[in-house]
Amino acid sequence: MQYGVGRKLCLLFTAYWLLLTDMADTFLLEIVTPDRLFLSEQVDEMTAPGSEGEFGVLAGHAPLLTSLNSGELSYKKGADINRIMIGPGYAEVGPQKVTILTEQISTKD
Repeated sequence: MQYGVGRKLCLLFTAYWLLLTDMADTFLLEIVTPDRLFLSEQVDEMTAPGSEGEFGVLAGHAPLLTSLNSGELSYKKGADINRIMIGPGYAEVGPQKVTILTEQISTKD
């Protein structure tokens, strides 16, 4: 059976995607402000206040670029859940890394 070029590219992309997403159960979470790198840790999952609603991320998530509203960002590392209040900003999500860009951060006590 012969496949067209489009079908071959689709199969190649699928194989590449499976290779990328089959590497680990954690991903790198980086939270960046204009002043500094606030956080850079391997985490199990993350939840953020997207402009279209709250969204969650696990390792291997499909690529996504979205704006963020002010609100609570939480992330889980092992059994620990950490919560941070962020201001408006942007999130870049990939299969192995999430970058949060925001101007305001405060940790919950």
